Amino acid sequence: LLTSFSIIVLLAVAVTISALLQHQTISTSVSLSFLTVITSLFLMPFVIPSLEGPFKPGNSFLHPCQEQLISGGASGELETTDTFPEPLLEAASSDLESSSLTLSEMVRTVDCWLLLFSSVVIVGAGVMVTTNLGQMCESRGAGSAATAVSLFSASQALGRLFTGLISEVAMRRRVSRPLFLAVASAIMALGHMLLLVPELFALYGGVMLCGYAFGMVWPILVVVCSELFGSLHMGSNYMLYDGGGNALGALMLAKFLPQTIYQAH
Repeated sequence: LLTSFSIIVLLAVAVTISALLQHQTISTSVSLSFLTVITSLFLMPFVIPSLEGPFKPGNSFLHPCQEQLISGGASGELETTDTFPEPLLEAASSDLESSSLTLSEMVRTVDCWLLLFSSVVIVGAGVMVTTNLGQMCESRGAGSAATAVSLFSASQALGRLFTGLISEVAMRRRVSRPLFLAVASAIMALGHMLLLVPELFALYGGVMLCGYAFGMVWPILVVVCSELFGSLHMGSNYMLYDGGGNALGALMLAKFLPQTIYQAH
């Protein structure tokens, strides 16, 4: 069902681009139909769990070990059974703590800075496109930047939607998950190369590629950060990439670099 809605959204984007290239307007009924589809797509995360039934009485979606932890924590007592012995709890807790790095330990690793560099470049390149779309559309004769912004938003939503699923399938085939950051970088680079072509279709195509790459980076960063540095200190570790990467990328690539080029020309 999710794939079907995503295909419909892609078709909506294709129809919008074709109409714009032919200098046609989209009818109100078609626009309302696309709006209904997209609204249904965003409501699906709230509807599907109730249809699957994990929250119905007597139908728990938790693992028996998790149920025992929750019930034991609520009552103040944690029973130890043959299926969930106390030594297993201690071993699991010890493994989790030993495999998780704190923020100060993480910043002393090479992986931390390589991951930060990738996130700064991809996020900064995406923010640069969104903050300068007005000037880009004006220079290409596209008029309003509203259509380009909508295409960027729809593409980055699709990137967020599909990246996690595709990476899980790739992991089963022994493909490293951090490789998807390299794929996102390549897609972002291709999008920026298309933006150099002085044609309207290249503008919209480049914006869509940049948006898709921008959307890819966020779900991948969360999972890669957890897999590389552990989940015990996930909050503080991930904020280095979410906050630091976003701030550095926006300042360097979305503000200072375009500002310097505008002033030079």
